[in-house]
Amino acid sequence: MLHGEVLAAVPKFRRKRDWEQFHKPKEPAAAIAVEARELLEVFQWKSHDEVARLLESPARNRMTVGRCPTH
Repeated sequence: MLHGEVLAAVPKFRRKRDWEQFHKPKEPAAAIAVEARELLEVFQWKSHDEVARLLESPARNRMTVGRCPTH
């Protein structure tokens, strides 16, 4: 799907599942904070050089273990 098509599909997807009740400003803000914290855990105590090496290594694929696969 193209970017615009995806954006148009989200409200329909949400309405069909009656998820609008959960999509008030507080919920996505909390979800973003949780996801940002999980991302920060990967980098928190590493130097810029260590992060660069990690991102270039096979270990990069292990950073998503237990999470949705990236494509």
